[in-house]
Amino acid sequence: MSRTTNEVLAQAMKFLPPRYQSIEEVIAGVAAIQAERESTAETFAEASTIGGADGTFLTLLAKGFGVNRALEETDDSVRFRLRNAEEQVTRASILSAVNTVLAPYTNDTATMLEPWEEGFLDVDMWFDNTIFSDLHNGFVLVVPLVGDAPTGSMFFDSEYFDGEVYFGGGVEHPVYSIIIALVERIRAAGIRWRLYIDV
Repeated sequence: MSRTTNEVLAQAMKFLPPRYQSIEEVIAGVAAIQAERESTAETFAEASTIGGADGTFLTLLAKGFGVNRALEETDDSVRFRLRNAEEQVTRASILSAVNTVLAPYTNDTATMLEPWEEGFLDVDMWFDNTIFSDLHNGFVLVVPLVGDAPTGSMFFDSEYFDGEVYFGGGVEHPVYSIIIALVERIRAAGIRWRLYIDV
């Protein structure tokens, strides 16, 4: 706990020779500066903790831990996420996070295909119910259709990851953009992946 000006002054006067009694008011000014410095340092120290930081300081603290505050997210919510580290990287954690996002829209769940699994072949294209891909150091995330099925001719839509192009017709549901951002954040560095909408 920081000291008051009077506490700093009293401590200083204990160690100064008696002749300094005549300039006690000047020393009190120095004591006030020291007390303010201690108070400011204490405030900064508290703002560097999850429980003590708030507002902008909490946002900056969270950034240091790789946690970004969502739009209009409360301080309590940010603190909860900082204290309860999000599971990342593993197959189970990615599928759990993606299925949580999908839950309000569908009862179907996402699946993940990796190169050594049946149905994941070494050709860079999608075909019928077998998924073909050239991702040796990556995975394909197969998610259920949400919203209307694509219609009309196939065409090049948005470019997604690693310069690859997603083929799709119609307009994608916004949930897919959320999933893309989510997986990009929690996947392991250097691991490539593709999103496949199972229609």
